[in-house]
Amino acid sequence: MSLKDQITEDMKNAMRAKEVTRLGTIRLLLAAIKQREVDERVVVDDAGVLAIVEKLIKQRKDSIEQFTKAGRDDLVAVEQAEMIILQDYLPEQLSDEEIAAAVSAAVTALRRIWTTRYGQGYWHSETPVSWQSGYGQSLWFS
Repeated sequence: MSLKDQITEDMKNAMRAKEVTRLGTIRLLLAAIKQREVDERVVVDDAGVLAIVEKLIKQRKDSIEQFTKAGRDDLVAVEQAEMIILQDYLPEQLSDEEIAAAVSAAVTALRRIWTTRYGQGYWHSETPVSWQSGYGQSLWFS
């Protein structure tokens, strides 16, 4: 089942359960999806739906910031509720430990490839290695 189909099913379930906030947020999301499909004349896939969800969440965060500055706590609560509903459609985010493990595995694989291709002289495991990319950025590996 695609993400768009899941959203449609969730809308039906929200109608049956008479969840007004959830129903309104899902309708807003489906309207944004339809708008993108009409504007670009394409059928939006799961990646496109995720991009739309992320865009709507960013809009909610900006609105929350503005409403907080204006002292409109009632509107802040509405925006936060909508943001929580929209976040249900995003994939689970990686923790800092999982990201660190993935980076460490990539560096280890890179070290193994460089060692087999170019020998130990190009990869100094004792000291950090600086590599100048074509864009003027230095990358450090240790």
